Amino acid sequence: MKFKVIISILVLFFWTLSGFGAEQPPDAAQSEPSLPAAYFAEPDFDFQTAVEGTEVPHDFIVENTGGATLLIERVKTSCGCTTASYTKEIPPGSKGKISIKANTEGYAGSRFSKSITVSCNDPKQREIHLRISGQVEKFVSIEPKNISLSGVAGQKIQAVATIRFETKYPFNVLESHAQKGGNIRFNMERKPDGYMLTVENLLAAKGTYTDRIVLKTDHPAKPEITVAVYGNIRDEK
Repeated sequence: MKFKVIISILVLFFWTLSGFGAEQPPDAAQSEPSLPAAYFAEPDFDFQTAVEGTEVPHDFIVENTGGATLLIERVKTSCGCTTASYTKEIPPGSKGKISIKANTEGYAGSRFSKSITVSCNDPKQREIHLRISGQVEKFVSIEPKNISLSGVAGQKIQAVATIRFETKYPFNVLESHAQKGGNIRFNMERKPDGYMLTVENLLAAKGTYTDRIVLKTDHPAKPEITVAVYGNIRDEK
């Protein structure tokens, strides 16, 4: 009985040393020697937290553990808010990367999660799915988000938007301007919890237009804020 116990202990010991059963990347010896093999050690990336509107960059590293050149044929993202560039050819034993830039605009107060599909010439996995995710924090509250100037030509048409700080991200507006500026004018008034933005129409005749007011901040998390302006001016009829 004691002899059997000793044998069992020795088997377990050598099994542990050999690393049998441990998750390891495939290598050329395990793969077909004349075929490519794609291996991602970390197919999922969590960026923890980011400020809304910022781009989150990340490089997914891919290793060719096969014996032939790995070709990355296409990288498709799940939406237009995520862009990608990538290494197209990876020799045996070498590494390449899939470079991602995830735009968090519009995801304030929610979780960002997007998938990336990599198409390659690995015969065992023609498509590989990657994922980038994380929590997106609100930098500022703007109400309304877009300013609408609508009314009759010749009359005074203006609108007001409130810009409120988030507790975690107080800031000062250092500079402001309209991208086009021909149809609007505006002024900023400082408040204890933010700013009040008043925008006035300057178009004297019937017509429509769009513009954007750009606010430069002193906060490194988001150096620039934009507020969209839409104008719809009717004639007196």
